[in-house]
Amino acid sequence: MTRPLFLRAMMFVLVFATAQAQRQSPKASAPEDRTKALEIARSLEADPLGKQAKEQRTWLILWLT
Repeated sequence: MTRPLFLRAMMFVLVFATAQAQRQSPKASAPEDRTKALEIARSLEADPLGKQAKEQRTWLILWLT
């Protein structure tokens, strides 16, 4: 008796979680943003302590998240 109830509860949780994940899916990034991210990554590899490095890292982290 407990096992069917547990399985139904788990199915409900999985369906609910899937619906929530689909609703919150992020939009696709623009080609310009992807190009900018590559340029920033290359810039940070070449000069990780440059004048613009902090701002570049901030933008890149925000874009990735």
